[in-house]
Amino acid sequence: MIFRTADDGRYSVTDPEIGLEFQINGVHRDRFGDLVGEMAVACGILGARVIDGPLSAGVFNFSNPRHRDDWAKRLARLARTNGKLDWSAKLEEVCRQVIGAEHDTGAPAVILRNVTARPASPMLEALGLRFPREQASSLFGPGDGLKSYLALKLADEQARAGIRVGYFDWEMDQYEHRDRQARIDPEMPDIVYVRCERPLVHEVDRLRRIVRRERLDYVYLDSAAYATDGKPENAVSVMAFFRAFRQLGIGGTIIAHSRREDGEYQPFGSVFWHNSFRATWHIKRGSTSPDGEVVTLGALPRKFNLGPCPSAVGLTVRFQGDRVYFDHTDVATIEEFAESLPLWQRIRAVVKTGPQTLVTIAGELNHDNVESLDRIVRKHKNVFTKVSGKDGITRIALVESRIA
Repeated sequence: MIFRTADDGRYSVTDPEIGLEFQINGVHRDRFGDLVGEMAVACGILGARVIDGPLSAGVFNFSNPRHRDDWAKRLARLARTNGKLDWSAKLEEVCRQVIGAEHDTGAPAVILRNVTARPASPMLEALGLRFPREQASSLFGPGDGLKSYLALKLADEQARAGIRVGYFDWEMDQYEHRDRQARIDPEMPDIVYVRCERPLVHEVDRLRRIVRRERLDYVYLDSAAYATDGKPENAVSVMAFFRAFRQLGIGGTIIAHSRREDGEYQPFGSVFWHNSFRATWHIKRGSTSPDGEVVTLGALPRKFNLGPCPSAVGLTVRFQGDRVYFDHTDVATIEEFAESLPLWQRIRAVVKTGPQTLVTIAGELNHDNVESLDRIVRKHKNVFTKVSGKDGITRIALVESRIA
C-alpha cells in the first residue's frame, strides 16, 4: 500500500497491483475526539459495482474499529470479492497511516532563541478603518448598522488596490451582493463571492480549496452566528470556528452581531469572540435623514492587538437613485457618538475650526477639569500644539494646521 499526503491536507492510499485507491479528505476530530473524514474508495476489480467512479464514499471514522468492520463488509459486498480480498486488513492499514500522519501534523518544537524576529504584521486600510492582513478581525453591531454594505465597500476598495478579496456569505445570495456592488462601484473590480450553507467547520475544506484556486489574499465572512456550528454563546463552538478559520490560511473580517442595549464593546456570545479577534470595530448607526436616503455611521475601535489603536471613523452613507456613496465625516461632530469618543478626539473636534483656550475647550465639552485637558494635550504632541495669540494668551491648535 502506497501512502501519499497532498499539499492541501488530503491523503491517498493505493494498492497499484489490484487498482485499489482510498481518497481521504477533511480529516478532523469530532466532538467526541474521534478522527473522522470523508473517504472515497475506488477499485479496478472485475465485477465490482462501480457507480460514477468510486465504489463507495462517505464519512469514515478512523478511530472506531467497529466502523472499520462495517465498511469492510460493505466494500466486500459491493466489490463482489467473495472473500478473496481482506478488506479489514486494507482498512486497518489505511487507518494506521492516516492516524500516524495526523499525529505528526503541526509545527515541530523549537528553541526560542533560535527563532528569528517576526516582521511587523502587514495592515490593510480602507475608509480609514485598519485591519491586520493576516489575522481575524470583526465588524460588529446591531442588525441595522449597514455592516454588510460596509464590508462590501471595504472589499471593493481593497480589490481596487489589487488585493484578491473573497466574500463568503451565509446570509444572502450572489444576486443581492452583485446589485449592491454595482451600486457602490459601477466598475465592479473582482470580488470572489461564495454562498455557504453549512457551518464553517463543515465548509472549510471547500473554502480552503477556493482560497488557493482563486489566490485570495483576504476574505470577509457574513456572518458569525450563521457560520458557527452551535450557539454563539457556547465557548466550544466559538473555538471550533476559529480553528476552522485558521485553516483558510489567510486573514479576514468576520461580521458579527451585538445586542443593542449592551453590545457596545464586544460581539454577542461567548467572550471568546472578543478574545480571539485581533481587531474589532463597533459599527453604530447614527442619524437618518427624514427621507431615509442619508445615514451616518460611526466605526469605533474596541480592540487592536497589533499596534496603536486607530481613531474612530465617521461615515455618511448616501442612497441616491441606483448609487450608494460612502463619504468621510468627522465622527466627533455626530452627536450620537461624541460622548463615547476618547477625550483627545473630542478636543480635536473643538479646535478644528481654530485655536482655542483650555477654558473654552472645557466649556464646549462640558468638562470641569482643565488640568486633565492640559495633560491630554501634552500627551498627544503629534496632534496638538500650543500657540500664543496677539493678546498673549496661550491657545491649543492642531499640529496639522500649523504645518499647513
